[in-house]
Amino acid sequence: MNEINPLTKALGHLFWPNQMTPRPAGAPTDWLRFARWAAAALTALTTGIQLIVWAMICAVTQSIDSPWWLWTAVPGVIVTAFLSWMLNTREQLGIEPPADRPEPRPAKNPLA
Repeated sequence: MNEINPLTKALGHLFWPNQMTPRPAGAPTDWLRFARWAAAALTALTTGIQLIVWAMICAVTQSIDSPWWLWTAVPGVIVTAFLSWMLNTREQLGIEPPADRPEPRPAKNPLA
């Protein structure tokens, strides 16, 4: 009865990053890890949309113009890299998540 759907097993870590990794009861939510995931997802989504729009422009005008505006993806990559650096060096930075107060558990996944 507690079997996880195979699709949820395969793709669940992309859509529910905090729910697919079991945490001990009372463990704090890792908001820094979630922020990195959100920044990477937003960057990938906006870059994908830009590539689709560029491909449509190329198809309509029948010329390949250099996509200079794809540089707008760079800030998202920089933010994601910065958050990854913070995750890797959080012991030295002293930003460990507080373990003294437990946060509520996330809502149960409706697809599980």
